Amino acid sequence: MELPLVVENRLHDLAEWLITWTTLSEPTPEQWNACRIFAHRGLHDDPRVPENTMASLAAVLYFEDIHGVEFDIRWTKDLVPMVFHDPDLQRVFGNSERLADLTSTELRQRFPLIPTLSEVVQRLGERKHLMIEIKEEHYPEPEHQLEVLQETLAGLVPGEHFHFLLLDPVTYEKLSTFPKASVLLVGGFNVAEISEAVSSQNFGGIGGQYLLMPDTEVQRHLEQGKIVGTGYPRSWPAFCRELSRGVTYLFSNQAQALAKILAQERLRLSLDPH
Repeated sequence: MELPLVVENRLHDLAEWLITWTTLSEPTPEQWNACRIFAHRGLHDDPRVPENTMASLAAVLYFEDIHGVEFDIRWTKDLVPMVFHDPDLQRVFGNSERLADLTSTELRQRFPLIPTLSEVVQRLGERKHLMIEIKEEHYPEPEHQLEVLQETLAGLVPGEHFHFLLLDPVTYEKLSTFPKASVLLVGGFNVAEISEAVSSQNFGGIGGQYLLMPDTEVQRHLEQGKIVGTGYPRSWPAFCRELSRGVTYLFSNQAQALAKILAQERLRLSLDPH
């Protein structure tokens, strides 16, 4: 289940406040080197650059220490995957229409800032790691839509160039031809349930809000060789806490600031991330 935006933002604020009262361990050089920062919906600190637009996503190309970018896809009426988070356009563009009710041509004519998945793959493809969240929505032609995803991502290697993010393991039915190792399940308050699904169904890893991800679950999946990712650290203390727990994938709305910290630490420790 996806958290309402207001609840999610309050949770992030609470997490950052609690971290200020926590005794922190310094990450090891190995943990700094293993860190992978992902810009959550791109870099969109500037209000003139909306989230999940080509401008916000392609901005990560200018930052070596931002490993990749996270974004969402929604399907249009004519079944073209577009990069957009919400089911409707209200929050970002002030229009209540739903993407599923518009053709890709109509959408591009009226809202040209919304890119197709194909455009993002062509622009970022092998240059940055793509974390593609598949939303829980109606798939009118699931077999055809799976073929579209396969064709769009055909030039990339699952798990090496991209991963899928799912909030519900059942959604994997829509991705059945892709290896489970290329899928991370994302938990909220149901992190224990999601954690069990990752282990029992052999998905590639787990993600979740860092305050809701217990140390026991982090260690459990690290011992199983899974990817562990958390969001959304904003500060030095939160960043260090996650790395010192062994978390390697960090999703952040302040990816540029975290990348600066990471670059400084790698320079200080004479680390080579490549």
